[in-house]
Amino acid sequence: MTAETKDISLPTLTEGQGAGKPLFSGAEALPFLGGLKVRLTAQLGGADITVAELTALQAGATLALDRLLDQPIDLIAEGHVVAQGTLVAVGEHFGLRITSAPKAN
Repeated sequence: MTAETKDISLPTLTEGQGAGKPLFSGAEALPFLGGLKVRLTAQLGGADITVAELTALQAGATLALDRLLDQPIDLIAEGHVVAQGTLVAVGEHFGLRITSAPKAN
């Protein structure tokens, strides 16, 4: 589980920067949904390890995820990928710059 690690630098994004067209069309047709809240999750990747490996993890350990550095990060709402993007810094917080939205079925 030990591998070479390197720090990454994140571009800084300020409020209002990167504004573009809405991800979803037709939202104006259902204005009553505008106040509905959903929880968004950004998924960087995952890893499959044994319980023994999990219990052996210590502070400072590195766990390699199954996603490459240049692959987009999934933005998930209620278990569904609603967009993808890249990791950015927003002040002292992580952020996600949206780069694409999935095609409608």
